[in-house]
Amino acid sequence: PDTERLVEAVLDWCEGAQGREHPYRFADLGTGSGAIAIALLSELPNAVAIATDMAPGALLTARDNAVRNGVGDRFLPCRGDFASMLAPGMDFLVSNPPYISLTEEVQLSREVREHDPRAALFAGEDGLDAYRMILPQAKALLARFAPLFLEIGASQAVAVARLAKIAGLEDVQVFQDLAGQDRVVRAACVAK
Repeated sequence: PDTERLVEAVLDWCEGAQGREHPYRFADLGTGSGAIAIALLSELPNAVAIATDMAPGALLTARDNAVRNGVGDRFLPCRGDFASMLAPGMDFLVSNPPYISLTEEVQLSREVREHDPRAALFAGEDGLDAYRMILPQAKALLARFAPLFLEIGASQAVAVARLAKIAGLEDVQVFQDLAGQDRVVRAACVAK
């Protein structure tokens, strides 16, 4: 449900921007299984997604999932750390990066701790390491007025919004999930 809120926020923006039929070019940073990019491509029939991940196995799985869901021809896997290998001019960026702090590890269920790769879960002592990497890269990649959408932990909105502003992004907004918890930060590249 948390990641569904991220997808909903992107689709709401698309509808208000140029509509769902527009040929958006976007990147899913740290794609993992590809679920976010695939969900968006399913709803945006003319869009193309560049899906980045450090793990070759994740990219193979994501590619298979994209093909299985009928969007493989518009799903472009790319190996690398978040956005460092992307070219400027993206219509939007989206990411559900690792955001769990190392101190929260004991609170996770055993299934999560034993199933998901550590790199997909943990982001340093405060859970913000991935945002510290993504946000400085975003401004150079986004077209003017284009947004970046980030899934966040429920207590991270203020810190991520501050990091977005430090990185030169503006129009920072926070969206809540169905439980009323802060879940998505959107920030835009206003000045170029």
